[in-house]
Amino acid sequence: MNDVENLDSNVQLILSKIKDLEIKLQSISNALESMEENQRKLEKKVDDAEGSIMASVNSYSDPCRYIG
Repeated sequence: MNDVENLDSNVQLILSKIKDLEIKLQSISNALESMEENQRKLEKKVDDAEGSIMASVNSYSDPCRYIG
């Protein structure tokens, strides 16, 4: 009987550890999704900033073409 109880206890411990790992993996997955979303937002801001900078450069350089 003792072996059966010990085995049952070990199985329960393993199942508990598996559940803990599932929770940790879900947390990591959520963090990765959040990071990916933040990266997409940052890339969009960078693209917008690049477009704005190029528009500013072009607006200032256009008059210079006619002067020179």
